[in-house]
Amino acid sequence: MKKLFTLLSALLCAWSVQAQTLTFQHEGKDIENGATVYSSKINEDLLHIGDQMGMPAMNALQFMPEITLTSSVDASNVHVTLESIDDPKVDLELCSFDGTCSSGTLCEKKGELVANVAVDAQIHTASVRPADQIITRRALVSAWYEGQEANKVSFTLVMTNDETVLGIDGVQASKAHVSMQGNVMHYALDGEGVHTLYLYGLDGAMVMSRTLAGSEGQVSLSSLRKGIYLYQIAGKSGSKAQGKIIVK
Repeated sequence: MKKLFTLLSALLCAWSVQAQTLTFQHEGKDIENGATVYSSKINEDLLHIGDQMGMPAMNALQFMPEITLTSSVDASNVHVTLESIDDPKVDLELCSFDGTCSSGTLCEKKGELVANVAVDAQIHTASVRPADQIITRRALVSAWYEGQEANKVSFTLVMTNDETVLGIDGVQASKAHVSMQGNVMHYALDGEGVHTLYLYGLDGAMVMSRTLAGSEGQVSLSSLRKGIYLYQIAGKSGSKAQGKIIVK
């Protein structure tokens, strides 16, 4: 009976951890963690301000992608960041949650989400005149629950009116892949650079962190006790893969 109770407790704990998730959407469709999203949506009003007053139109270009964020639970401590990854970096604007805006090359807002209610992330770029210029802006968008930054979700947002760029599929999914063979974790990640593997017990305590040698390889987990673990593989741009594994 005691073993059954322990097993049920572990399963409930695992469900609770997994249930607390943040998900970005683009035009109503979920964005996979680590994906790249392309948007050409602009603020149409800035193109025409002045017309109604008999003045020349402003003819200004400002990107306003349709990005929303959803939490699977009620949460009062959600952080959202918007960081320019252009070179050189450019100013952006983030007005999530309350309509007040954070501006700069790295913007952050904190606020509340109601479970399963999508909230507009309110991401904007600075306006550019004249509007007939070809402009591309790139940003890293991330979100996490306070105290859980290691588990943040991220994606790359490309805002552009360049048709050659928009010819790429609207959402490019992460190609990260993780599998277990015995007690050896095999991984294949998209993108170069340093990645770090984090393993957590069902109580949320970190039991292992290891720098991965390359975008493909394997890690032996035979030193861990038998049980269920949650893993996250993170790179410079945020989380690349996360999920659950079983060590036997």
